[in-house]
Amino acid sequence: MKYLFSFIISAFLTASVFATDRFELNFQNNKVIHQDSDWDFLMHEHSYNFSMNKKFDMLDKDNFIVHSYIQFDHSYNYASFDEPTNKIYTMGVLSCSRKAIMLLRQVFVKSNGEIQAIQPIQPNEYVSELEMPDTARHQMYLRVCSGEIV
Repeated sequence: MKYLFSFIISAFLTASVFATDRFELNFQNNKVIHQDSDWDFLMHEHSYNFSMNKKFDMLDKDNFIVHSYIQFDHSYNYASFDEPTNKIYTMGVLSCSRKAIMLLRQVFVKSNGEIQAIQPIQPNEYVSELEMPDTARHQMYLRVCSGEIV
């Protein structure tokens, strides 16, 4: 399984050289330029709204590159940052057959859009299951793997 995701990442990196129409976060002057039209709201969970990008990229028939973000109801104070975090953007590989997502990057953002940190994540370091019903992660799984708009 570890080698499968490593292979997928290699394929993604190779394909990204040739891809010209992939979704990417827009960064300018140490800020994330957020366009609401790029995102689908999926659900409110606990203390945040969860959204994913409208256009996700297919690596193969089972694996997709997806971007998501959470926006906290009230900015969250992480001990590692001097100022509160308002949003966290993520990018990862979602596997429909495994019902899991492997995160590859997190971007922590203040309320003014300024980036606090970009955290790359090693393949297989952070894998999250997507099967728990009534969760934002499960809604993302349904949206990507069944084509349902939730």
